[in-house]
Amino acid sequence: MFLYCLQFLSLKDFNNITSETMLLLWSMRERYNLGSKFKPYFDTLPANFNTGLSFGIDALAALEGTLLFDEIIQARQHLRQQYDELFPLLCTNFPEIFRKDVCTWDDFLWACELWYSNSMMIVLSSGKLSTCLVPVAGLLNHSVCSSAPLEVFFY
Repeated sequence: MFLYCLQFLSLKDFNNITSETMLLLWSMRERYNLGSKFKPYFDTLPANFNTGLSFGIDALAALEGTLLFDEIIQARQHLRQQYDELFPLLCTNFPEIFRKDVCTWDDFLWACELWYSNSMMIVLSSGKLSTCLVPVAGLLNHSVCSSAPLEVFFY
């Protein structure tokens, strides 16, 4: 595990990868990592998030001429460009971290939708604002008291 973390951290200087992109890459890897302590969480997530990013041709056609259509197309183009800059280069340079079979466009899009739909901005105990996945927070979507406050403590 320690070696894996060091290898993954070595990517931070690779092609100017941002911290947000690192989170996407981490999610892609951990989703299929049988030894991950986060595997149970990833197993509870849907196979498809059904955001605008993954709309099919028929759904996009229905939106044609709207601002939403333009935003979805621009976002998909941006993400596709980002994906093409990363892969297959990462699979070639870091095959022990990025397996070609789990680094597909669909896997990248899934990770993007995961973070866009499930991430939260959390103030850490250090005072730093950080984007996080909070697994238990997803359950609040199903609460009859969805406006109940949530307080998170990190120890």
